Amino acid sequence: PGHVLVIPRRVVPRLSYLTNDEYDDLWRSVRVVQNAIESHYGASSSNIAIQDGENAGQSVPHVHVHILPRKATDYYNLELKDNDQIYQDLQQWVEPRIIKSDGEPSVVEPTKKKEGHLVHQKLSIPRERRDRTFDEMSKEAAIYRNLMPTWQN
Repeated sequence: PGHVLVIPRRVVPRLSYLTNDEYDDLWRSVRVVQNAIESHYGASSSNIAIQDGENAGQSVPHVHVHILPRKATDYYNLELKDNDQIYQDLQQWVEPRIIKSDGEPSVVEPTKKKEGHLVHQKLSIPRERRDRTFDEMSKEAAIYRNLMPTWQN
């Protein structure tokens, strides 16, 4: 929980297209949002990520910064005991393909790169797993909005 995106108001595909003021505002906003999300989730750290361009893995042509709050008890720290593995996993990951059965997502085929080749893996999605509703996402957005200071325009 707590993975959020910080997005500039003006739609541009690359960081270099932002004006200096927009660039400064983006990173100042990242800092404010990061502090609020870490505090809300009791996280002690965060991963901040950006894919700047298609060849860097950018999936939509709009600058956006990912903030992922991290805790000592999360998977990479607790289970793997190798926090740096997250970077290799992010670099290896290719967007998953959803396979539908009876109109319901039932299997995801993530593809990983290994030694320059694509390796397909199959993961079963539990039947009780479902996409969040618009109402659920709206409620989460309201919580996050209330965490933010009043912005000066």
